[in-house]
Amino acid sequence: MSSPISATEYGKYIDLQAYDAAAPETSGSIYLSGAAGAEIVHLNVGMQTPGKVEAGSSFVIGAADLDETDLEKLDGITNGTVAANKAVVVDANKDADGFRHLIATGDVEAGSAFVIGSAEMSEEDLEKLDDITNGAAAANKALVLDANKDASGLRDLSGRTFSGSGDATFAGAAAFGGAGSFGGSVTAGSSFIIGSADLDETDLEKLDGITDGTVAANKAVVADANLDVSGFRHVTATGAVTAGTSFIIGSADLDETDLEKLDDVTNGTVAASKAVVADANKDVSGFRNVTATGAVEAGTSFVIGDADLDETDLEKLDGITDGTAAANKALVLDANLDASGINSLSTSMFTA
Repeated sequence: MSSPISATEYGKYIDLQAYDAAAPETSGSIYLSGAAGAEIVHLNVGMQTPGKVEAGSSFVIGAADLDETDLEKLDGITNGTVAANKAVVVDANKDADGFRHLIATGDVEAGSAFVIGSAEMSEEDLEKLDDITNGAAAANKALVLDANKDASGLRDLSGRTFSGSGDATFAGAAAFGGAGSFGGSVTAGSSFIIGSADLDETDLEKLDGITDGTVAANKAVVADANLDVSGFRHVTATGAVTAGTSFIIGSADLDETDLEKLDDVTNGTVAASKAVVADANKDVSGFRNVTATGAVEAGTSFVIGDADLDETDLEKLDGITDGTAAANKALVLDANLDASGINSLSTSMFTA
């Protein structure tokens, strides 16, 4: 370092000479070292100044060499606020706000929670993410599918909508409050429960392999596209059986008009447009005219008005030859009003 220009300037300057020996150990020493034009002032004491301390290139403290770029990181800091190219200093609450991305090569620890947007993840929340095995359900852990998008080990699962393209396996009961849609088979260990209906294998067998419109043993009956069903053996109903057009039994086709003839029949009484059914005594009354193309047989007699003609009476009318008298036969005159063959004839009076 050069000397002052004049004697009057000595009060403004301290003239230091280059010192090339070892650094003095005496506290309070001030010395200069380094080549001309690149000298360094060494102080073994503290320095206090009411003005600025300016460095040409940097401040060196121990091994730390802080240049202007380094010091810019400390200049104009707002405590608790992250700013680009500035050091971060927490505020009085030890908070800092405004980070964009934060990368750590080690652990990141929080005193109470991690907050991301409106999500506040406490230790309990993060425990649900710690030590997860992909594809395996575990108590109090989040469920993450494995590489095949599978998950096993679930006990009970409830939800509004479930969808998938693979298999779903439940070791216990599976309850669905809404619709369930499956692209493949659904297999139950014991039964399917819908409301109070508990359908086991036997119940479902009644629905398996149904042919619409055809009755089969141990199968539910489903009408075909024409609403027809064939193949019943016996059908029993506790209420009314209603047909749209007719009832067919074998070759008999009974429509409404036919069945009206059977409706409200009074046994033993003839009624217009009704079938005739004998009563408990096998009697029927009320006929007007009866026409037969064959024989009409009676068990004991024919009654016409007050006349009661039994077999003996009718034998007198059977096999008569008009105009010829015969034993035990009624006498019928011939066309000429004659009769022959009478042995004896008595009367109280003849009129000719």
